[in-house]
Amino acid sequence: DLQIGGSVFLGIRANDVILAHSRPEGLSVRNGLQGTVSEIQDAKGMKMVSVDVGKRLMAEVTSEAVKELGLAPGQTVYCLMKTHSIRIT
Repeated sequence: DLQIGGSVFLGIRANDVILAHSRPEGLSVRNGLQGTVSEIQDAKGMKMVSVDVGKRLMAEVTSEAVKELGLAPGQTVYCLMKTHSIRIT
């Protein structure tokens, strides 16, 4: 049970995070955080992008997405996720 003043954990799976290089418009997705790419690592044929949004948020994307978005450490990105992707405990 959640209590006022208590700690809350938010969990978001990396494969539920969508990255954009500019603030998106005209989408039904309402949950978005601006952040800075801190690291990009290889992960079983995919790329794990670590984004600093005040806390670390991981996004799993394809190598093609990294190239097309020009993702690199220090770059500003927008992390989007649908409400059903957010786990609260």
